[in-house]
Amino acid sequence: MWTRRNDTAGNWTSWTSMGGVATSGVTVEPLPHDTLYIVITGTDGQRWERLRHSCPNGAWSDHCEPYRG
Repeated sequence: MWTRRNDTAGNWTSWTSMGGVATSGVTVEPLPHDTLYIVITGTDGQRWERLRHSCPNGAWSDHCEPYRG
């Protein structure tokens, strides 16, 4: 999966790979406070999740974590 975002000046960042390989579609769920939650299935058959917080800089969490449901 690849991602990009608007910076504080409204400019789009470059596309950045989130790493890994998904064997499924990506499920994206909005959470409160402009947070996004994604879940994918990896090549190991396990589901993985990641969060994107709007504050302080709109970055995704550093690592994928096993899906906690």
